[in-house]
Amino acid sequence: MEEAPKVSTEKAAERSRKLLARVGSVEFWSIELPRLIDPWTPNLATSFADDAWLAPWPKVAAYGPLLAALIGLLTPWLWPWMVESYTESVIFLMLAAGGAALNWALGASLLAAYVLGDIGHVLFRSTFLTFRTMGGHAVGYLLLGVLAVRIPQLAARLASGIRLETVDSALRVRVKAALYGAVCAGLVLLWCQGTIVLIRPVFTWPGGSPTDEAIMPVQVHWQWIVAASAVAAVARVILQHRSTSQSSIVSGVPELRETPIADRTRKGSAWRGMTAWARVVLGSSVLTIILAGTYESWMDPVIVLIVSVIAGLWRNGLLGKVPPSWMELTGRIPPVIRMVIVPFAGYLFANFILNIFWSTGSLRPVMVGALVTVVLFYVFFPIRSQRSRVAIT
Repeated sequence: MEEAPKVSTEKAAERSRKLLARVGSVEFWSIELPRLIDPWTPNLATSFADDAWLAPWPKVAAYGPLLAALIGLLTPWLWPWMVESYTESVIFLMLAAGGAALNWALGASLLAAYVLGDIGHVLFRSTFLTFRTMGGHAVGYLLLGVLAVRIPQLAARLASGIRLETVDSALRVRVKAALYGAVCAGLVLLWCQGTIVLIRPVFTWPGGSPTDEAIMPVQVHWQWIVAASAVAAVARVILQHRSTSQSSIVSGVPELRETPIADRTRKGSAWRGMTAWARVVLGSSVLTIILAGTYESWMDPVIVLIVSVIAGLWRNGLLGKVPPSWMELTGRIPPVIRMVIVPFAGYLFANFILNIFWSTGSLRPVMVGALVTVVLFYVFFPIRSQRSRVAIT
């Protein structure tokens, strides 16, 4: 009878060793985990699958995401300069932006662990937890997700839109590195400028107001965050080139990269299983939540939701059709050029509105400018296949 606890303990220890062995492997981060979460969160799965290009350095590939997750999990508890929000720490934001640009799995790991750690921290230090408190933090999580997951993926897509077939191999790598670094830097700069306002619900929804400590690091020291992203992006392109062309195990790297997404019919199956209208509404709802920091009344989110739904339906061919001539015209313009045009036009419009209504002290002009930018993005980036395919931006 006394042997039972010992046997049970040995089995538990063996299960723990097996779990750690799986987590501490390239296959777990680049294959097993993406396959598990891909039906519900394909973008997050794509980020984790990006760990595959680090296969020539297995220890880095296996333990890098673990280290990023540890940082994300512990910073809400132990980081002395982070009290209410991650925007209070330039160093944390540099790690998030730089890590995500270097390897998407690092950004995804840090994001997921930070959300868990921050929720636990909020629950621990709050004697009376309200829906508004957690809702405000949820807005912060979405903004961090844009920085750590969406920006690196979007930057890669935009940079790859420039064709470099006629350039020799060595110069091609340099140009790709410069493009990816520049696009990452530009998108992170836009993120920093927007987050100054959009992070407000973390403080205002529970009944407080944003502190200088929460805004100044991003508003004043944004150069460090942008620089971290740009340097890491350049390093990624150079290291990835070495990984795929000069490694002794080069033959296994492409196979490992393709394995998580080999079955295209299953990719994002839960998301694609929804009706097209539902996907548009859900994507617009996420946008409405992200812009919550700019609202002045209950009518503002209603306007954002209605306008973004109409624009999303049009973009996907569900509410009229995008003119073929416009499809052809935008198709001739490289995505990175369009990505410069859209925020610049949105900035000019928002600046015009702000100059008119500056004396009112209202943030509604910022909301209008952001909404116009989103609509312009839909116009300049119509979905080529007018089917029931929708992307959350």
